[in-house]
Amino acid sequence: MPTDTALRSTPQIRRRLCLLLAVAALQSTCAADWVVVASSQSPLSKLSREQVANLYLGQIHELPGSGRIVPVDLAEESPLRQQFYSQVANKTPVQVRMHWSKMIFNGKGRPPQEVQNSNDMKRLLNANPSSIGYMDRLVVDGTLKVLLIP
Repeated sequence: MPTDTALRSTPQIRRRLCLLLAVAALQSTCAADWVVVASSQSPLSKLSREQVANLYLGQIHELPGSGRIVPVDLAEESPLRQQFYSQVANKTPVQVRMHWSKMIFNGKGRPPQEVQNSNDMKRLLNANPSSIGYMDRLVVDGTLKVLLIP
């Protein structure tokens, strides 16, 4: 049987739970706000959704006037990665894995290098101006150039 203290704290627990749920909903909404970026030193200025999809699926490797482009992925378990592939290439994580399995088997390419988080992405992009990546719009800083806003 609950004590008087437990009964009195129930509204307080409900308020805290509601606050936690609101924060979680806000974070998931913000996570959907991704952009494609490159180093501020990159020769690229803008990319189309189709170009990004083709680069990330290994269909093309170069763009006229820009040379070879090296796409970089966030870790496979990243919710942002799932949203990115869904919105850019209309593919689920399973479809992306199947695509790359077939490409590797046929000797037609290798999947993009993976990094664990946005900080690692920034470091890699700034070290290699021919690389592109994607991240939450909120963590883009002056060292990066936005190439695509979905």
